[in-house]
Amino acid sequence: MEKKTIGAFIAALRRANGMTQRELADRLNVSDKTVSRWERDDGAPDISLIPAIAEIFGVTCDELLRGERRSAEEREEPSAKGEQQRKYLMRRAMSSYEIRSAISAGVMCVGLITAFICNFAFLRSKLGFFLGMTFYLAGVFCQGIFVNRALLSVEEVQGREGFKNRVIRLAALVFGLAVGLLAFTWPMALVDAYAGIKAEPLFRMGLILAAGVLAFYGIACELVMRSMIKRGVYFLDDRGMDVYRHNFKLRRILAIVLAGIIAVTAVAHGYFRDNPEIFVRDHKFYDSESFVEFMGGPPVQIGDVPPAPEDPDAVKEPEEPVLTLKDKNGNTVCKYVWRNYTVESVRVNERGDSPFPITVAVKRAYTNAWQLVFIIDNCALAIYGVEIVTVIAIYFKKRRK
Repeated sequence: MEKKTIGAFIAALRRANGMTQRELADRLNVSDKTVSRWERDDGAPDISLIPAIAEIFGVTCDELLRGERRSAEEREEPSAKGEQQRKYLMRRAMSSYEIRSAISAGVMCVGLITAFICNFAFLRSKLGFFLGMTFYLAGVFCQGIFVNRALLSVEEVQGREGFKNRVIRLAALVFGLAVGLLAFTWPMALVDAYAGIKAEPLFRMGLILAAGVLAFYGIACELVMRSMIKRGVYFLDDRGMDVYRHNFKLRRILAIVLAGIIAVTAVAHGYFRDNPEIFVRDHKFYDSESFVEFMGGPPVQIGDVPPAPEDPDAVKEPEEPVLTLKDKNGNTVCKYVWRNYTVESVRVNERGDSPFPITVAVKRAYTNAWQLVFIIDNCALAIYGVEIVTVIAIYFKKRRK
């Protein structure tokens, strides 16, 4: 054999064993055209087929990868060329797996776009949620098939531990994407079936739900990972175990810190959101005359003006009610007519003995206060995002590789 390649070696072994391309293809469950491409060096067998081909022809996997037979002494250790071929085939298998994983993620993103179209264009939020969930589940199902295929492809290949670890890590990311998208679109399922949800509440509620669910998903992944390491499914050497322990401890510390920071931010956010009146700019009056004048002028007292002769044909205007303002002890402070319809609320001082100052809040002040609360809501979401991104950045900076 002048040309030492896998294809040429397979062709020579096939002829030596008196087999046709069709017979070899049938035993490997591939087409004869695939075998023909191997022998012409237009492609190479999948790494999962290397052990099966080696067993059929009675050679070692290293000899098949190297493209030639080796002596009994040389068989004890793998050759450099065979190791190079093995790494090439594993890289090709990983590249194929990464492309398939990207397809699964793409299917999930199509589901998100479909959900948005149903919600914003057709006002069918629940339909959008269930269609999106269908795409998410389809992506998860495809990813599960791809993971199983990738792991089986290296089941009998030496040095497969690193390959398996990368497959598992990428699968965890893709499954996490599905979990996050499902939580993000969950608010669509909470509104009426024939109504849509606006972008602002959807993104606000969706981001909060996605962050919370992904936090629990990360904890679940940690528990599953530790179980897989104990059972040997996820293999780590001594250095890898040291790196894993260091990173696990770092993640635990940063998770506690992040939870504390978010809790403090959430308490402050909730306080300002539930008490918008603290942002209301009110008017304070320290005497009853100025208060009565602001509310609409002094009430007309009976007897101040002589009554005019009644016109039986005149339309009588309704009398304005005279209101009484009392202090905390029930004593009358003043009487007034409420003609100023911009006023939203009136209250007296209840802390001291004096009823003054009298606090009056207008409707515009409450409108401005609610607008400020809306701004605080958006700022709080931005602060949550900054806190999470900062902690993640610290982790990637301090972790060991």
